[in-house]
Amino acid sequence: MATYIYTARNRKGKKIKGKSDAETRNVLIRQLIARGFIVTEIKEKKKLKICRRISGYIPKLKDIVIFSRQLSTMVSAGIRVVDALRVLSQQLGFDKKFKEMIKKVIIDIESGMSLSEAMKETKFFTDLFVSLVEAGEASGSLDITLDRAAQFFEAQKKLKNQIKSASAYPKFILSFAGITFFIIVFYIFPKLTSSLGLKKISGLLGSLMWLNTFVRSHFILNISLIIGIIMSFYMLTRTSIWRDISTEIMDHSPVIGNIRKKIAIARFSRAFSTLFVGGVPIITTLKISAQVTDNRAVQKTILGSIEPIKAGESLSSALSKNGVFPKMVLEMVEVGERSGRLEYMFEKIADFYDDEVDTSLKGILSILEPVLLLIVGSFIALLAYLVYGTIFKSTAQFGRGL
Repeated sequence: MATYIYTARNRKGKKIKGKSDAETRNVLIRQLIARGFIVTEIKEKKKLKICRRISGYIPKLKDIVIFSRQLSTMVSAGIRVVDALRVLSQQLGFDKKFKEMIKKVIIDIESGMSLSEAMKETKFFTDLFVSLVEAGEASGSLDITLDRAAQFFEAQKKLKNQIKSASAYPKFILSFAGITFFIIVFYIFPKLTSSLGLKKISGLLGSLMWLNTFVRSHFILNISLIIGIIMSFYMLTRTSIWRDISTEIMDHSPVIGNIRKKIAIARFSRAFSTLFVGGVPIITTLKISAQVTDNRAVQKTILGSIEPIKAGESLSSALSKNGVFPKMVLEMVEVGERSGRLEYMFEKIADFYDDEVDTSLKGILSILEPVLLLIVGSFIALLAYLVYGTIFKSTAQFGRGL
């Protein structure tokens, strides 16, 4: 069975474009005629090998930002979407797989699809991005919605970089401590005990020397065991059970849970503002905005607000259930509803919580830095004490022997 792209006119003479699967071209033509359509054009959709190669590919957020921004600039300058995409497919800054995906979008558009349909077909772009482009096409303001998409992804990138930079220092300190431990235990201690002629070593140093001997004598076994543990842990982290458990633990922890909640509210607010101002219906906006949050309580409250809103309840009232959203957020949403500036209020909420996340991360880091330095300093001091203590004991024993 093949997939065909067709152009037809209905009984009222309206032009219709679509896609359908059929055994043959003639079978599809008969089906369309039976539905009252007059077929004007029909093409078989090309099957691309690149789809298999890029399946599972996750693009860099940086590439998405550049793609959105440059496509918006070219479309606003009057360049056709297909021509703009051709220029982007030759962009030096994008990786090979990203360029292949753009080429696939170009082929789908040339086959009769709209930009949003082609983007959706790739299963590569997020629902938020596709919905924004669809709304932009419908309203004739594609360049504006693409620019808003770029602003949204830039804000997401900034937030991601804040989290990454906050975790960089602890990672460096812990890595430094691990490397120091490895060098002292597996290089300095063996050289030291060998040069001093020590055979019987007790206490903590003796335990470390036993570890050294055990690892060296069963090197292949230990390496295999370590690799097996790392691979098992990696595979475990990819399972939904692990993600559910780890998310639940983090969301309920006092410090991390509070920061994750702020991040979730910031992401939801930014997504809602971007989609709503782009002309996406409020129910669709809520469904898509809930997807960008990774906090279960926030996500549940957002999705739970859909039915009350359909029944005529206000958004602020619907979001007040479960007590997940702070009072300040609910009041700002209520003011936005009354003033007709809901997208503006959500943008301000997002800005506020972005700053709150940054302040919280800096606060934690300011406490964590001296604590980590103290722990690592004490650890290195203990190893140094073991080294020099061994030297002094050996020297004392040698002096008594004289």
